[in-house]
Amino acid sequence: MDVPRIFLKPRRDARVETGHLWIFSNEIDKAEEDVQPGGLADVYSAKEKFIGRGFCNPQSLISVRLLSRKEETIDEAFILRKVRSALFLREEILPGETSYRLVFGESDGLPGIVIDRLGSVFVVQSYCLGADNLVPHVFSALKAVFPGCAILNKSDSSMRALEGLKDDVGVVEGEIAPPVEIMQGKLKFLTDPLGGQKTGFFFDQRDNRQRLSLYAKGKTVLDAYSYVGGFGLYAASGGAKAVTCVDSSQAACDLAKKNFEANGLACEVVKEDAEAFLGQAKTEKRKFDIIVLDPPALAKSKKNVFSAIRKYGQLNQAAMACLPPGGVLFSCSCSHHVGRREFMDMIAEAAFAVGRTARILEMRGQGRDHPILASMPETEYLKCAIAKID
Repeated sequence: MDVPRIFLKPRRDARVETGHLWIFSNEIDKAEEDVQPGGLADVYSAKEKFIGRGFCNPQSLISVRLLSRKEETIDEAFILRKVRSALFLREEILPGETSYRLVFGESDGLPGIVIDRLGSVFVVQSYCLGADNLVPHVFSALKAVFPGCAILNKSDSSMRALEGLKDDVGVVEGEIAPPVEIMQGKLKFLTDPLGGQKTGFFFDQRDNRQRLSLYAKGKTVLDAYSYVGGFGLYAASGGAKAVTCVDSSQAACDLAKKNFEANGLACEVVKEDAEAFLGQAKTEKRKFDIIVLDPPALAKSKKNVFSAIRKYGQLNQAAMACLPPGGVLFSCSCSHHVGRREFMDMIAEAAFAVGRTARILEMRGQGRDHPILASMPETEYLKCAIAKID
């Protein structure tokens, strides 16, 4: 198999040789003429040492994403091995579970590809050109490992535009008739992979939701940006005195209500912008013992970090104003570009602004089915600070 070669500039190989999987456009010295956008390429150092094989897109800032450190064939068998390896890890860390993130891109050796498992339904997302070319092999691998499964291609992320790609959404295999019921431990969740956000469910907060259930007994809990009621449902199952879920999407609120009903639990569900709800609660002097803030990503690039931190600060100030002394704030950010230290500083500044003190009891991250590749800080994105607000 003849694979075209790409050569790095001098002293630009240390990061990738120690495990990082991305080659940026400004690190490339030269490329052979037969390098094709979305095709495979072998990466060499300036001293012509082989580094790895991956797919490339010369028009993207991330010009190469490495798939292997070997000169091996990247084919259906290769993808099948990766999917089986990812499944083995999930079965090891989440024994008995059938709903989770099956493949988390670079962390599972498949850059640009995400697969969520919702029981017998699999939702595939591709973020870049090279990954798009491998997706047919991903579908074949899923059918081989999970016979009779249904597969949805939901490649509609805004990140695709950076690669010059259009959305690609549609049922690939089987039938999918929402709502799709999944289990998270002993709790039932109804999801909508077709019409819902992302893949239909956010598995990355699994462990943090479970943690909330340990704090919730006898407490009044507000789940802001609740989507289908994930945090709220765990709070109720943990013995919360009262739970309020707030989300701006009517479809999400409808599913949240059904999820509480399916589990025999009670909840107040409010269709409202979370920030507006907090503002009204402050005006009415309404208090909650625990508030969960889990907004969507506010910093989708480095240039948005300053404005995102300011927005996070405003939200956290609003939440703290609705907590009594000694109340607990679960403050979350899924923005990779906002680091842990920056996030904690934001919480401290928000507390100071409203005359309160924040003591962080726990600083948590994404669930175990979203493993962090030690050599790639980009694979760590979720932050969940559990803070006592005095």
